[in-house]
Amino acid sequence: MTDILKKEVKKFPARLETLYDVLEWARERISKYFSEKDLNRIELVIEEAFVNIMNHAYKDRKGKLELSIEVDGKLEIIFKDKGSFFNPVLHKQNHQENLSLEERKIGGLGLVFIKKYMDEIQYIREEPYNILILRKKIIQ
Repeated sequence: MTDILKKEVKKFPARLETLYDVLEWARERISKYFSEKDLNRIELVIEEAFVNIMNHAYKDRKGKLELSIEVDGKLEIIFKDKGSFFNPVLHKQNHQENLSLEERKIGGLGLVFIKKYMDEIQYIREEPYNILILRKKIIQ
């Protein structure tokens, strides 16, 4: 039976300078549930989601982001913000996976990584909140 981590919630300023704190806080809570390889992938997902929220939801203004993590047979990561509406699940992106590094524009692959490394992605808009829910099974 997998250990249970009751939901832990923390608010962070939606600024690039807090990214390290976000990743460190998340790693402390989930590191014992995943291999180093999977943990690195989950950190990449968290980083991409955080940066997307900063770039889209809080494009030209300051704000806060609430991050919650819960483990109960699966990992559930929830990002909650009051920024501009942005649904990453439906967002059409410029797929560049088949281009060489020289041909690619900077950015555009974050959602590809999120969809590849997580088992489930869900977006909910509950005014005034954007809520992004990411889930990953824990395989022992």
